[in-house]
Amino acid sequence: MLAILVAVGIHFLPMAIAFGPLCAALGAAVVTNGSLGLWVMRRVSLNFFWIIDGLLKISFGGAMLLLA
Repeated sequence: MLAILVAVGIHFLPMAIAFGPLCAALGAAVVTNGSLGLWVMRRVSLNFFWIIDGLLKISFGGAMLLLA
């Protein structure tokens, strides 16, 4: 499941060409979150990383809407 979060984050990076630097920052943040769960903080609950992922996407999405 955490690898899926990383893959989704990677797919945000090329989208930055069309949607701007906030999309690149979102991709980097999501990849970092998933990577921390996969390799660094292995004993932390999967739910923690899913919550952080959702909060990142909601906050960056809201910022993109406000700045559009």
